[in-house]
Amino acid sequence: MAAGWIFHLDVNAYLLLGVPLVVLFQLFVARRPLRNLWVRDATTFRLGLIGIVLAALLILAPGYDLFFVALPKKSWVVTAWFLCAMAGAVFAAFALSRQRASAARRGLPSFVAQLLIGIAITATIAITQHHLIGFPLPKLAFLVKQFLLYFTVCFVVEEVVFRGALDSHVYQLRSDGQASGSPWLSAIFVSALLGDLAFAYSSRFQRIGICRGDPICDRCSHFIRSASFVLLASERYVSLTGSGTCSG
Repeated sequence: MAAGWIFHLDVNAYLLLGVPLVVLFQLFVARRPLRNLWVRDATTFRLGLIGIVLAALLILAPGYDLFFVALPKKSWVVTAWFLCAMAGAVFAAFALSRQRASAARRGLPSFVAQLLIGIAITATIAITQHHLIGFPLPKLAFLVKQFLLYFTVCFVVEEVVFRGALDSHVYQLRSDGQASGSPWLSAIFVSALLGDLAFAYSSRFQRIGICRGDPICDRCSHFIRSASFVLLASERYVSLTGSGTCSG
């Protein structure tokens, strides 16, 4: 956050700055291989046939925007962002292809709860600001494309820093299956860091979306980002040894 304020970086440059930092953290602080950012117990990085197919599909959206949006603008920041999204498509395919169905089912209630919280807060803000909460069907393609872009890029920036690197480092399972710390305290600690980051760039950079420097939206950004970690902690109590293969 200090680097963003000192060098007056825009939001994309601010997030891209975290890419080399998380690599250094994973290799020299956590002392774990990079593949464990996406799959916590992976011993090799291998996609397999399913992973290759998933990567090829996920890379289409960022690849299209790289060549038809970023490169014509001749902006290194935007170009680097789409390159990260393309790399993230490969890492996302790696994580998805290694995800256990049983672990996904255990995590589904937490995912649905956090999703409903986010939708409720966003809808409440829209209503209080006299905006429509309906979704026009002509914008469905745009919604899907934006989802794919942000889904893939978050395997390289932002989310992977906290879920793949920090959370995996703070909350670890020993060889005997016991946790190295409190599931609640570790989740709250990491969620506070993620919430502070979201608060910082929603306030400083007026991030695109519902948060445009509005104090209420800034607090909502902090809460939405943090809610999933509290839910993650509750999921850990259900099964400390079966939290799934994916770090995120």
